[in-house]
Amino acid sequence: TAPQGDNDNTRLGGKRTFDQAKARCATYQEAGYPAGRWRLPTEAELCYIYGLQSLNVITTLFATNTNYWASSGRIVSGYSTANKNATFTTSTGSNGLRCVYDIWYWGEEPATSINEYHAEP
Repeated sequence: TAPQGDNDNTRLGGKRTFDQAKARCATYQEAGYPAGRWRLPTEAELCYIYGLQSLNVITTLFATNTNYWASSGRIVSGYSTANKNATFTTSTGSNGLRCVYDIWYWGEEPATSINEYHAEP
């Protein structure tokens, strides 16, 4: 699941409700990776990304002291570097978001046209 979209909490104007976060990812686009192909990450993907970040394997993708939406509608409310696990809770408020793009489905090459869709298998 890469590339990963902008950290909407810090770069695009603040935190969002769950419905707003889903809508934001559905309309997100970046450098040849068109709208309609982005989504909120699963809880497992968030755990994986947090783990890689805590090991300094990838650049920092999540702001400190910020909760992030998972596609389940729950938020990551904490990550333990010692235990290598995340804590998820429910929320009705506004939280940060990251959008992900499925390379395994869409392929690694950016679209040549904003209207280009994945070919049928």
